[in-house]
Amino acid sequence: MDAAGYDESAGLFTMSIRPARPTDSPEIAYLAYLANRSHLAVAPYDLFFPGSFEQRLGVLEQLVRARTVTWFHWSHFVVAEEQRRVAAVLAGYDSRAVGLHCLGEALYEIGWGERQIAELNERVEPFEGCTPSEGEHAWSIDHVATLPAYRDRGLASALLIHMVEKGRGLGFSAAQLNLYIGNSAAQRIYEKAGFRLVEKCTDPGFEEALGCPGIARMVLALT
Repeated sequence: MDAAGYDESAGLFTMSIRPARPTDSPEIAYLAYLANRSHLAVAPYDLFFPGSFEQRLGVLEQLVRARTVTWFHWSHFVVAEEQRRVAAVLAGYDSRAVGLHCLGEALYEIGWGERQIAELNERVEPFEGCTPSEGEHAWSIDHVATLPAYRDRGLASALLIHMVEKGRGLGFSAAQLNLYIGNSAAQRIYEKAGFRLVEKCTDPGFEEALGCPGIARMVLALT
């Protein structure tokens, strides 16, 4: 799928899908933050990255455009545009190729020191008990987000279909994604695309910090 939408000449919105570019880094960073926050009052990124909101977005943007490829890298993303504005994004990647060691390398690249990374690891540690397992040879869908003004127009569903087909074309046997337990709106979108809930991972510390019981994993067979 290269493009989809409505007839602009009829006065309705149009939408096109394209691969992300490095110049999309500010928009990807902001939407990746929205995806991380989801329906919660506080995003894990708010707890992981110190400083102001602008500083957190700055770190995310640097990771998006860094040479070291992590799950934030722009090359994993597709974007949905409406009238030349990036309105939604979604990423797809092989999680085996972008492990935690890649994130450490990317943080060094953008100027973080050993002490900063060690402090980040300490902040992340309480959340590590609430991480669903990863399927064998699964195509991971991540960072699904739409700007508030463009929601309920099918952008996320269109991007999801696009990325599922990309994973199938690359030979993956299954696609997987994680979402916060209680995000029923997102779960309905994924279920409509054929994903099914296979695992829930809960943790009291996670719930205390974020007001959410934990994370669920959904899977879609591609073969």
